[in-house]
Amino acid sequence: MQTKNLKIKQQLVNLTSRYNHLEKKSFSIDRFSKSMWFYTGFANEEIFDALYNLCDSGENGENIRYWHSSSTGQDTTVLRENDEYIETFPKPGRPRLLHPKEELFITLFRLRQGFAEEHLAHLYGISLTTISRIIITRVNLLHLRLKDVPMWPSREKVNKHMPEQFKEKYSSTRITIDCTKVKCQMPCSLCLNSELFSTYKNNTTLKALVGITPGGALSFVSQVYTGHI
Repeated sequence: MQTKNLKIKQQLVNLTSRYNHLEKKSFSIDRFSKSMWFYTGFANEEIFDALYNLCDSGENGENIRYWHSSSTGQDTTVLRENDEYIETFPKPGRPRLLHPKEELFITLFRLRQGFAEEHLAHLYGISLTTISRIIITRVNLLHLRLKDVPMWPSREKVNKHMPEQFKEKYSSTRITIDCTKVKCQMPCSLCLNSELFSTYKNNTTLKALVGITPGGALSFVSQVYTGHI
């Protein structure tokens, strides 16, 4: 009996050691918190935490309704008081494979670096469908939380954060604008495809007018238009 107990204890030690080793190699926000700029574009973890708290998705995602193929818009993402759940939606509050903070990290990682969803699914060891559902839900949630946040800074704030090079030569600059095009999937409709096709990019695109302050802060994003405009 004593020999058997010793073997069990040794197996427990070995399994614990393997678990700790695999945990250090796992892909998660805890491991890459010092590389926040590379993965999310945020200067530090405090800014990421501020966005996470603003989203207020709940400790287990209980405040949001995860996207489903039968969803019709972003407004179905956020739950309101006395909300009656529709059977076609996954019920909120059920145990999630990943913590809500990890889901936000995945979404920002995807937006920042543009890695394929299939690659993210391999990194986290979950299905492609789950990754897609997480990203769509989180993007909808970010839109709902941030759409009313004022972006256009005052003249005083622009001057305060203006680089010295701008102050010397272009002190009156308020915003730098650029028409930005983003490649998109080719639609089935030939009519819509012709509207999206950009001869400049030689691909189907969406375009928007984007503006930044002299200090580099994003201060304006227009409505998105078809690439042929």
